[in-house]
Amino acid sequence: MDLRQVNAFRQLNIKLWNAAKHLHLAKTNAERVTKTPIPILPIDKVIPRKDFTQLTNKTLNMHDWFMIDRLRGVVETCEIAFEDRSLYKATESIRSFIYDDFCDVFLEFQRTDMAAESDPNASP
Repeated sequence: MDLRQVNAFRQLNIKLWNAAKHLHLAKTNAERVTKTPIPILPIDKVIPRKDFTQLTNKTLNMHDWFMIDRLRGVVETCEIAFEDRSLYKATESIRSFIYDDFCDVFLEFQRTDMAAESDPNASP
């Protein structure tokens, strides 16, 4: 195996670890603020597939819509890649989504949103 690939996988694992820590911290903070335990549920239990039409700008912010759009692109790319038997294209699309869109963009926006919620007197 090429050492560059080893380093790339190492960096991806670090990103995933930091994302998991961030999500755990967000869940813990939300439980502290609401004083109620927040169960971790599969997305189909939170929003059943038939109810995706109920999502509006009131329930989702711009960052959520961005992620939904990017995820749709990943699903389309993976479907085409699987039909063409191009596993590399599918895995690269998934890696790019996790590394670039989820970790680098979405979580950074969530961090600023969480910081603003935790300290309303802080300047933007």
